Amino acid sequence: MPSSTRKTPAAAAARPAPTPGGPPLPGGLDLPPVLLDEPVRVRPPWLDDLLLPWLVCAQRILVVADGSLDFNETNQFGLTRFLNELEQAEPFGLKPVIHLAHRTNNTNLASAAVKARFPFFPGFTFASGAAAPALMNGAARRYDQVWLFGITDNAIGDAEVRVIASFMAARGGVFATGDHSTLGRGMSGRLPRVRKMREWAAVPMGGMERIDTVNEPSPDGTWQFNSQSDELAQRIFPHFEQGADGVFRPHPLLRLPSGENFQTDVMDRLPDHPHESRCLAGFALDAPYDLVSGIPAQEFPPLPAATAPFAPQVVATSVSGGRIIEKGPVTPQCFGAMSAYDGHRVGLGRIVCDATWHHFVNINLDGTGSARKGLRTSITLPFPPVTLHLPNAAYRKIAQYYRNIALWLGAVRRCWPVRVLVVERFRDPLIEELPTLLPDPRVPLDWPRRVALGEAVRGSIDERFGAGTAAQMVLEQLEGAQSGLLEAQRPGGKGAVPHLVPGGQALDGLLGGLAADVFRQLPDDPWEAAVRLKKQRDADAASEKLVVESLREGVQLARRHYSDAAKHTIELLGKLG
Repeated sequence: MPSSTRKTPAAAAARPAPTPGGPPLPGGLDLPPVLLDEPVRVRPPWLDDLLLPWLVCAQRILVVADGSLDFNETNQFGLTRFLNELEQAEPFGLKPVIHLAHRTNNTNLASAAVKARFPFFPGFTFASGAAAPALMNGAARRYDQVWLFGITDNAIGDAEVRVIASFMAARGGVFATGDHSTLGRGMSGRLPRVRKMREWAAVPMGGMERIDTVNEPSPDGTWQFNSQSDELAQRIFPHFEQGADGVFRPHPLLRLPSGENFQTDVMDRLPDHPHESRCLAGFALDAPYDLVSGIPAQEFPPLPAATAPFAPQVVATSVSGGRIIEKGPVTPQCFGAMSAYDGHRVGLGRIVCDATWHHFVNINLDGTGSARKGLRTSITLPFPPVTLHLPNAAYRKIAQYYRNIALWLGAVRRCWPVRVLVVERFRDPLIEELPTLLPDPRVPLDWPRRVALGEAVRGSIDERFGAGTAAQMVLEQLEGAQSGLLEAQRPGGKGAVPHLVPGGQALDGLLGGLAADVFRQLPDDPWEAAVRLKKQRDADAASEKLVVESLREGVQLARRHYSDAAKHTIELLGKLG
């Protein structure tokens, strides 16, 4: 849809600060996520004014639940703790605009506190009602991504499947999960691609073949059903890919801010549970989609210039090896904990599937209804005597996973990189380095200086969002461009032909050129910049123009630079015989 038509719902214009997602434990204070072992990041006083023109760019998310899943703090299967974290999806940036919906027509399925923060639609269907289908598709589409938390196996109607499929075909992002057996199959089990990225029926709830991730005993030394609500999370094993620069990185879903070491700085924890399902890398990808009429038969299109279907991938593996008292031991096995499909590469929406919604509900995060404290650390202060219940290290990693899903599923918009660069311009370390890297904004930068500026900008962005974010940001903006630089950055397989163009350096140069084009439009003072930016009639359209023109110029400059370098290299090789 045209970017200039996007509007931010008025209900999201002003919201109170997030409140904790669960009731306080007896004799203690239940606090929101405060990081005791990390430096406190103070929100700059100018940031809200600086971001005001970019409200239109906030990701718009619809979270839909059914059955006994709801949005109440006191419900074991409530999604309130998760919502608290999802709302913080962009560090120092805009909060996403979140709407909630439930398939059951009951206003009590969201607490008063939740409804005060988020618009709530009870009795929701995708084919009718106040929030669908017109608001799912077309020029006035309200949502960028839809999150499906299903517990029933009552299949949604064909008309609803077609609405969601059209949304996905228009690059709408989808997150989908259920639990063991057929739990969740009703909403997700017939959706294109989603149906093959997760097991929606065959994983049992009981017996030795169930998937039980309560692999470690509770601190009291016992394996119990309630061990899913203790302070110990399951270990997951991220899958890594080696980029053109030789660096191994996890999938964007598993990035951690400030992550520089792939061995340690990665999201590798999830809540545990005695019976989960499994995620898949797809199957029978060539088979036509034939469940609902009116949906394209080619479910998994190939990449450009390829013939094989472009497949989903399992991005993290977990281990089932529990032996809780109530259910008995299981046959140990590995299984996919989460799967992802980068539909943007074939003109579709991205998809993320998770093995179970127990990775998101209150009982597994804060112990609601279990008499356990969940993934939190208790600290007692003597004066006055009070106990603080704070999220532990595993909880903080899991919370980042939620935010990563929202960032990765999001629609590719030109205002995203411009907004990030506007903020980074006035933050350390760029605010100190810029006089050296860009001494005179009026003078165009040659390619080496663009690369140097891009390296500095990349370091700042990756520190904030996680390693690899800046490169991904440029790649997404280049998508569809016949630049030859895309494949220089993609991971290569065995026998891959070495690239003469260093992919990472090429992306740094493009990022540096874009940063220079953004920075030269800004004064040195953030307050003055905020005043100037507010005068823009359409920040989204202005971003579109700036990014397209900057990258077009950057690609042309890169071609000339690397073409000249190749000629000189060939001449040198000739002299060497």
